[in-house]
Amino acid sequence: MLATSSDTSIPLELTVRCGLAHLHVGHESIGETMLQSLINGNLENYSDLYYEVGETYLTLLNYEKALEFFNICATLEIYNTPSVWIRQAHCLRSLAKNNEELVQAQLLYEKILQHEPSNTDVRIGLSEIYRLLGANRKAY
Repeated sequence: MLATSSDTSIPLELTVRCGLAHLHVGHESIGETMLQSLINGNLENYSDLYYEVGETYLTLLNYEKALEFFNICATLEIYNTPSVWIRQAHCLRSLAKNNEELVQAQLLYEKILQHEPSNTDVRIGLSEIYRLLGANRKAY
């Protein structure tokens, strides 16, 4: 029998992980239906699952959905960290359609560098943002 979000006999963690498996094999409709139970659940009790869902969407290059979950994670002190900010910045950079969105990514990358000044990936991401914004001197 397929677990659904209304099936209360299956723990939420298993329902979410089953939903993630469905996403990985391309069954988006089923996966997202199963993830709905997480969205309706308690954020603080299941913050690790929110992060895991964000990671899955990021792996699947669904930056919009990934950003949605990472933004939720960042509202909690435990996840308001450079690790989540990096993922948010990457999603913003990938989704950016205008300079305003690029500036949002830039601000996150700059914030991360305050905490992790030697992070090469962040420096590269920030350099790309500067280049896209036309700030070539900062880019190099």
